[in-house]
Amino acid sequence: MASKTVKIRLGNICYEMSYNLNANTFVATDKKSDIEMGETSTNHFEAIVVPQTIILGESTVVVTIDGKDYTGYFEDIVFRSGKDYNYQLESTPEDNIVILQGDINPWDTEDM
Repeated sequence: MASKTVKIRLGNICYEMSYNLNANTFVATDKKSDIEMGETSTNHFEAIVVPQTIILGESTVVVTIDGKDYTGYFEDIVFRSGKDYNYQLESTPEDNIVILQGDINPWDTEDM
């Protein structure tokens, strides 16, 4: 059996931020677009996302399998700087995507 072609994109996600050097803070701008996630291994996709707050229904996750789109929506969530968010996605019989929150872990850091 041939493997399926899978792509995942995040819809309506902030892609730009500003940095306040004095306060050492990042703030998302109002510039939004779709972000295609990169496949790092079989059925494992990653993207670097600007720290931002997402309100239920504002942003989507679209999984495309062999040309057919399956759409899900983020619930209220805050993507924080320096965190690694892992989600498991499942589909419903109605072809919707259910986003199941997994782990939120700190990135490995080292002193510079």
